[in-house]
Amino acid sequence: MTRHLIISIIMLLVLVLAPPASKAQPQEPTIYTFTAHFDVPRPQWAEMTTNVEQNVRPVMERMLADGTIESWGNEERIIHEENGTTHGLWWAATSIAGLERVREELIKIPSSPALNNPHHDHLMESIIHRGKTAGPTGGYLYVEIIKLRPGSGQTWRQLWEKYFKPTYDELLDDGTILSYEVSNEYVHHGDPRFRSILTVTPSAEAQGKVDAAYNAIFERGGAAIIAALNSVSIRSEHRDVFARVLNYAHK
Repeated sequence: MTRHLIISIIMLLVLVLAPPASKAQPQEPTIYTFTAHFDVPRPQWAEMTTNVEQNVRPVMERMLADGTIESWGNEERIIHEENGTTHGLWWAATSIAGLERVREELIKIPSSPALNNPHHDHLMESIIHRGKTAGPTGGYLYVEIIKLRPGSGQTWRQLWEKYFKPTYDELLDDGTILSYEVSNEYVHHGDPRFRSILTVTPSAEAQGKVDAAYNAIFERGGAAIIAALNSVSIRSEHRDVFARVLNYAHK
């Protein structure tokens, strides 16, 4: 048997006996979200709502229908803080260009006194995003904001995916959650170590189920999960946002 024939046989055996390569999991597209927050005096709340319904909603519905955006919504804060915001509007897309198409349409809308109050914006990018087709509907928005310890971003994500993501996926699949997202700022206003965990639920009862499921994670994990999370995050920097969603839609 010649040397070349032996080498050919060996190579053939390697190809036949080697285990099949595992298929790479498709990577979720990054979702970019533009959020506009307004501090509206209470006498102007009705005007703010009317402006969104008459002027903003048609733009968002058109952009959702043609695929420019993935979702949109507007909300009124339930829990207020001094010098904080009272109303919010957001839209999400798989590209900055998609966000800009919406913004360019919105700035054409005639101004109203309700929009001439102090406001600020955020531009976020998703780390994890899952949502189901929904809307137009209302509901509730809950945002948990966490500050990570230096250099802990990847470890925190691994812990969140291990302990929390399976529960959030179950709640999404059974309709308790309409969408959830883990995100950070794309354009930074402050410390880049902040992470936001957002959920949109269809009702107060659904929000209660999410709270119960969240607490059950800690009951199952015991002291170990608390210690693991404390090792990567700063508990004293934690804060929350709770709001009533007036309009919400997801493609």
